[in-house]
Amino acid sequence: MTRSPQEAYAAHFDALASGDIKRLLAGYSEQAAIITSQGAFDSRSAIEAFYTNAFQALPDPEFGVTNPVYSDDAALVHWTATSPAGRVDDGVDTFVFVDGKIRIHTISFTVLPA
Repeated sequence: MTRSPQEAYAAHFDALASGDIKRLLAGYSEQAAIITSQGAFDSRSAIEAFYTNAFQALPDPEFGVTNPVYSDDAALVHWTATSPAGRVDDGVDTFVFVDGKIRIHTISFTVLPA
């Protein structure tokens, strides 16, 4: 049975909160892409590098999510993060899901110093 957007996002958030990059990657389809203002990450190795760099820039983050909005195959999520190295107050992600996995993930955020 294919996961709903809510279930797919919950699995993504759990992996993100735990810092488990392998579990994060498992939630993405083979054709997935992450799109940010820094560019597009459209391969498994590029997505893995994105998360590796993100966890290096903001080690041991604690995330907050407010008002996720879901449709049949997509989600819009506002989020925050705090870390000893900095914080994010303006995070916004969109997800498009195909067969219970993330196909397209856009991310917008600003890292502020601690």
